[in-house]
Amino acid sequence: MLTTTERIEWIFLDSLIISEKVDSSVFTMYKAYKSEVEGSQSDDIVVDRCWKVFPNLREWCENHKLTLIECDLRWGVPKDSTTSTTIATCMEEIDRCYEENGEVFFLNMLGEKYGWIPEPSDLNEETTEKYSWIPGISITHMEILHGAYRNTNPHALFMLRSQDLIKDLPEDRLSRFQDSSKLSQNHLQVLKKKIREKFPGQVFDYDCVYAGMETTSTGRERVLLTGLERFEEICLDFFKRAFEKKFAKYFESEALTPSEQGDTGSGALCVCAPSGSGKSALLAAFANHAEQSFCVLYHDIGGSPESTMRDNILARMLSFLDPNEQDPGDDIPDKLKAKLEAIADDKTTDKVSVIILDGINQLSAGSSCDFLPTKFPPSVKCVLSVETSSHKASYQEVLNYTSYALHLKELCQDYQELLVNSYFSQFSKKLDRDQLRVILSNPAASSPLWLTLACHELRIFGDFRTLTSKIENLSPSLLGLLKEILNRLVTEDESMQMTQVLKFIYCSIGGLPESEIPLMLNPKNPVAPLVLANIRRQLKPFLRSVVFLRNGASRIQFFHDAMYKQTNFPYLNSQYTIVQKYPLIKRLLIL
Repeated sequence: MLTTTERIEWIFLDSLIISEKVDSSVFTMYKAYKSEVEGSQSDDIVVDRCWKVFPNLREWCENHKLTLIECDLRWGVPKDSTTSTTIATCMEEIDRCYEENGEVFFLNMLGEKYGWIPEPSDLNEETTEKYSWIPGISITHMEILHGAYRNTNPHALFMLRSQDLIKDLPEDRLSRFQDSSKLSQNHLQVLKKKIREKFPGQVFDYDCVYAGMETTSTGRERVLLTGLERFEEICLDFFKRAFEKKFAKYFESEALTPSEQGDTGSGALCVCAPSGSGKSALLAAFANHAEQSFCVLYHDIGGSPESTMRDNILARMLSFLDPNEQDPGDDIPDKLKAKLEAIADDKTTDKVSVIILDGINQLSAGSSCDFLPTKFPPSVKCVLSVETSSHKASYQEVLNYTSYALHLKELCQDYQELLVNSYFSQFSKKLDRDQLRVILSNPAASSPLWLTLACHELRIFGDFRTLTSKIENLSPSLLGLLKEILNRLVTEDESMQMTQVLKFIYCSIGGLPESEIPLMLNPKNPVAPLVLANIRRQLKPFLRSVVFLRNGASRIQFFHDAMYKQTNFPYLNSQYTIVQKYPLIKRLLIL
């Protein structure tokens, strides 16, 4: 009869004998990799997992033109799945990393819970044989064997939390952080011992502090842990070095091609739809397709401070149609008219040019579309887009100006479902059937923008056990959802500066100069760069950078015009009030 310790020793010996080393020389050419996140169950490791590691790491990867897709092995298995399906799903996610990238970037977090040990009846024969499953060990243990131990994965990081946390926890929470079973405790200690021996330079201990209880947005109480800065620092440093080593050629020299910079175009009609319906996405997709056969000019009205000015639009159209005309002077409309007439008279060319003006309703104050040519030659196609929900005058004027109008219909439920599933599949997540039904039953689900934002909020929501409740409480309107997002950003901000930054962006027509934010927040004692970096990271999904054409100066603004309609949001009441309260804005911003 083997003792517990002897039995675990034998398990490791056996797993090493029957395993085969996985080839790690393959890397998919689309430069995407997966990172497996493994942790023990319940609340044991959820706060650690929800720390800022992955947002920071994802941003770092994006700056190097890599895509991070984290896969949490405790998130996304439908609740009506069988036990064997759940186990197979977790193991297959690790397989996907091997298949797509040749290896796994593996983060394992262990506290004082060993994890669930499946019964023999919970495992089907296929899973048992495929993964050389060892009876009597937890699924967490098995995932470690498959993702790291059996092939001595050089890209596996193990974070072991100090036992000191246990003594400070409330009595009624101990069961979520520590196993009561002596067998599980012994299993866990041997597991940690073997990990330390196998990966001497890849195992780190970290501390954290019990800081009381907190209530989640769904009303559920959970333990609040602080002091995780060392945890974050170790994880970021380890994986940055691992990525740089594995993908060295992508860090040496990698300039963006013109197509990657988004120089695109479209053709001759008006696309009409409410805000958030996908007009810009449709035009961008069409532009990419048209660019394969035609010469394309894509002009995003609002994409830079000067892009909303009529003279700049006409000058860009003229330079596009006549590359030799780089300094048109003051008579731009006449020169453009003459050029269009010359193109119409030229019967020898088969060149087709496509011009897209996206967001005609965002023209600068006092402008209307009457400055545009009323007629284009057959070889020049022009397409506009206009929002129908709140710019009635611009909408009607554009309809009177154009010959054709394409009114986008609402997104049908089949495509809504496709959008949701496609979004979550990027992160190896999946809503179950009931959750999918609830989100698609929301009246706002026909808006692609609402649906994308809703999926983003659900993906970063840390408590998947109350995920259904979160879905049920999503706002039934785009503006309502944006208000919820702004509230979340303010609530989660630890620096207490988020509200001010949102105000400054809101009232800055043409974009906010990022370099001026520290002075605007505190003229006498500018805010620390690290604080601003954290705010910028939280806001990143909801911002875009705009550039002044004349001097290349960069500014930031909200990513979508709908963000500027939050007049009922308590922090963004009116531009007048904000400017009066913060007179420094008058000097720093163009209002």
